[in-house]
Amino acid sequence: MYIIENYKIMGKYGNHVREDKSVLTAPRCPFCKQEFVPPVEISTRLGYFTGGSCNCGAVYCFDASGKNMGEAFLDALSFACREDWDKAMSLESDVDYEEVYLNYNPNRHSLQNRGNHNYGSDLVFVRLKTNGANVEYGEYGDNGDGDHGDHGECEKSI
Repeated sequence: MYIIENYKIMGKYGNHVREDKSVLTAPRCPFCKQEFVPPVEISTRLGYFTGGSCNCGAVYCFDASGKNMGEAFLDALSFACREDWDKAMSLESDVDYEEVYLNYNPNRHSLQNRGNHNYGSDLVFVRLKTNGANVEYGEYGDNGDGDHGDHGECEKSI
């Protein structure tokens, strides 16, 4: 067996390149690459959702069924806008905010490849941009100095 930068080449039964599972780490925010904590239940004015927030200003929402990502996206976007639904509905994708969808395994707190969609559960990450139409970060992101957090470990700041 030969090791080449986080991959193992299996010898005896063929030269298939396989990812070395020993180098896998906890899931990371797609925007700042810092670890995030498992989603928790967050109460809002209109109910609750399962998710969290990151120091970089990103908000994530977890959909256990994987079939209700529209609602999960809207929950994350409205929470990023401090629960201002009018503001959230007026924003444009890729202009005012960025979004990333990930396949998440809650039992192992790990991310899965999109092709290996065995668990049926997903996370959506939403982060507001400041170069858009004068959009402000939610209460867990920007502190007014232009720096969107210290990019330390993502925390449950709820």
